[in-house]
Order: sequence, then C-alpha cells, then structure tokens
Amino acid sequence: MRTHRGSRSGFTLVELTVSLVAGLIVALGIVGLSRSATKTFNEEIRSSSAESALRTAVDRLRSDLQRAAFMSTGNVQSDNMINRPVTSTNNLPSVPPGFKGLRGLSAIQVGYQGSFTTNTIPLSAKQNPPVAPDWIQIGGNMTSAEQFDVAMILPPNGTCQQIMLSPVSAAIYRVVTAGISTATGSQQLSNIFAPMATGGTNNQFMVRLLDNQGCTQYLATCPAMANPAGITNGQPFVWIDSVNTPILTAQSGVQTTCTLSGYAAGTAWVNPVQITRWEIMSTTDEQTQAPQYVNGMGSILQGNNGLGNANIDPLKYDLVRTFVDAATGLSIPATAEVVAEYAVDLNFAFTVDTNNYGIAPNPTLVSYSFDDGGLSAQNWAMDVSKLNLPPASPPSLVGPQRIRSVRARLVTRSSIADRTTYVPPVMGQLSATQAFMYRYCLNPAGCALTGPQNVEQWARTRTATVEAALFNNANWTY
Repeated sequence: MRTHRGSRSGFTLVELTVSLVAGLIVALGIVGLSRSATKTFNEEIRSSSAESALRTAVDRLRSDLQRAAFMSTGNVQSDNMINRPVTSTNNLPSVPPGFKGLRGLSAIQVGYQGSFTTNTIPLSAKQNPPVAPDWIQIGGNMTSAEQFDVAMILPPNGTCQQIMLSPVSAAIYRVVTAGISTATGSQQLSNIFAPMATGGTNNQFMVRLLDNQGCTQYLATCPAMANPAGITNGQPFVWIDSVNTPILTAQSGVQTTCTLSGYAAGTAWVNPVQITRWEIMSTTDEQTQAPQYVNGMGSILQGNNGLGNANIDPLKYDLVRTFVDAATGLSIPATAEVVAEYAVDLNFAFTVDTNNYGIAPNPTLVSYSFDDGGLSAQNWAMDVSKLNLPPASPPSLVGPQRIRSVRARLVTRSSIADRTTYVPPVMGQLSATQAFMYRYCLNPAGCALTGPQNVEQWARTRTATVEAALFNNANWTY
C-alpha cells in the first residue's frame, strides 16, 4: 500500500531560516544586555575599590595625625623645655646644620608638590581646574606608647654612646613579652626605635631623652650600629650618635639650661620619635623608593614593600607613607608603603590658636579653608629647620605648635577611564574656593571639557574629608 507524503509533518526551509534569524536576534539582545550588565558591574567594582581604598587611607592618616607631637615637641626650634647649652643660638644642642630631619622636627609640616619633593605628577596640570597635591610630615612617637626607664648613660664609645635601659621596668615587660626568645625581644625593641628592615644601618632615627625636671633632649641613633636598639645578655639598650647629637649632662663640661647629672639612673626616660611623610607619588618614582636586595645566587630581587612592579603605569599615582631620616630629612626608601592606589589629590587645612597669652588667657581659634594658596602652610606648618629662633626671643604667635586640628581631603579615582563626558566641579560647595572633583582626566594631552566624546577619557573620583584634633598640641603656647 502506498502512503501519502502529505501526511508527514516538518519544517520548510523558509520556516527554519525565519526561526534561526529570530533566535539570532534574541541571542544578540541577550549578549548586548550581558555586556551592558558586565560593564556596569565592572564599573561599580572599580568605583567601590576606589572608595574602599579612600576610607582605609583616611583612617590611617587620621591615626598618624592624632599622634602628632606625641611624646615629642610641637616645634623643636622654639620649645623652651629643650635642654641646650646656654650659648646656643637656637633651642637645639650642637647639632650640625646638615641634620635637617632633627632640626625640622615639629608636629606638622605641609608643603606642595614641587616645593620639596622631586616626585612629578604631570596629569595634575591637565585637570580643570589644575590640582596641586600637598604633602605632609607628621612628627611624634609613631611606633609605641612607652617611655623606657634609663638605668645608666655610659660615656661615649668612639662615635656612639649607649643608654642602658632598666630591664625590670614595666615598659620593657610590656614590649618584651614573656615566653619569647631573647633574639625576638631584641628585634621588637629595635623595631620600635628603628622601624625598618634589617640592613638600613646608614639611616638614623630620633630619640627623646626626658629628665625628672621635664626637660628634653632630642638625639639621633648611631648609624654605625647594625641595631640601634636591642637586648644583649638581658640588658636592653639604645645607641646614640655621640658625635652629632651629644648627650648633655652636668659632667659634660657644658653649661646647660637643665641639670641632668651623673648616669641619670632613675631620673630620666627615653622614647622613640619619628617623622612620617605622606605624599602622592607616581609609580615611576615608586621604583626608586622600592628596596632591592641580592640573594645568595647574586640575582637582584625586588623588595617586599609592594612598590616594585615591572609593568609601570605612567598615569597611575599612589598615596605613599614613608619614614624620614633624622640626618638628611629625606624619605628612607626601605620604609615606603603604598596606602592607597590611584590617589589624585591631597589637601590640608588647619584650625590654629592665634592668641597672645601674655595679654589674654583664653584661646583664639581661627580655621583656614582648603586651597588657600599655601598661606596657612607658610605661617603655621612651615619648615622649622629654617627658623633658628634664638632662645631669648619672645614666643611666636605662628608655627606648628599652634595648630590645634588638621583637616585632610583625599581624592582617589577609578582604575581606568570609564566616562566620556566631563562633569565640572561646582564652586562654592564648601566655600568660595573649594569644590569637589567629579572627573579626572587620564589623557596626557588633555581632555575635552564640553559635550560627550567618542572615547572614554575621564575616570570617576571619590573624595573623603577627615578631621583630627591634635591632642598633644592642645596646650602649647610657646
């Protein structure tokens, strides 16, 4: 029996073609939606990363600001409680003029890119309006909250002088915890006085020597010693540079303003003092900060501070924190660390006390704004190493010792350009001169300011402002 073909079902070629085209249109729509969703997701991840880095950085910065002048001085040049020779032309002992770090010790010092550092941020000039990131140096005890009892000050031994610390003091017990090895305890003490990796024997940090009259001396650690502080045979110690920063006592043959005498056992205390520098640095400059070391095979390896990267992004800048050398006043490369990536701007403003306490007893507080053209930094957060105030001069009504609080404004950006249109800052959001940045130009040749462009050349930015009261500076009126 023959069957009829018309009883069989199926699709014609036209129907298959139509269905394939329809399916392709649906697939293209799904792919387009997926690409859009993926792009949005990646953009939000980049934005979240920028904001997360921003929050972490301002928290770290605030912690350092709150330690400004902690167990230290607001202004080493005008502090009248620093023990010094009566014939000294300033408030320091006979420190060589080249000791810029020690001579510049103060609670706060602020400057602008190009005024101190050689780091370059060429994209800053391409912004509208152009930005000029600040840098800040903060002086104080950044590594500990301890004062160590002096057991004995030994006579100078060549270029160094040893201060023996009491091994049974509460401070030593807290630092050198029970149950750890002598080597570990010695390293912990060394890290407090010289917070850097082993091998930086040419770098010097600062030590404050406080006596029972409230007088202080600011000294430098001895660079000739591999460990400027530590423990030997159960005896903790600190090595001092006796040539450049001699310890002044009644037996030293120099008439001084205070009378630290003898071995100072039970009448004096020491604590570490450091200066930290915060600045925005290009990744190119970071390479010069990154330490290198040679391994046993003779190969050059990159240091472990995270700054080394063979693939340098010339458009990338980071917020970097370093310690400052007591002698040179320059950053110690081995201490450099990136606190926030993709940082683009950093600014500071102060609240200061302008009162003349010889006339009126109450403080007179004046608050400055961001972007004031550097006037507040010149008058209040200057480089005090250039002042050399004579001890007999009347107290100055300006200077870092009069800063009562610091406001910091940090701006970070997304890791890549993801916007085609410029969003101008609205002047007057905070004051007549302050404005938040919304877009950051990543085109070295400059970006168009009007209308949407065909290329993504703008990166979105995030801004955070934080204020820190300088508790240790609160009562200083000198």
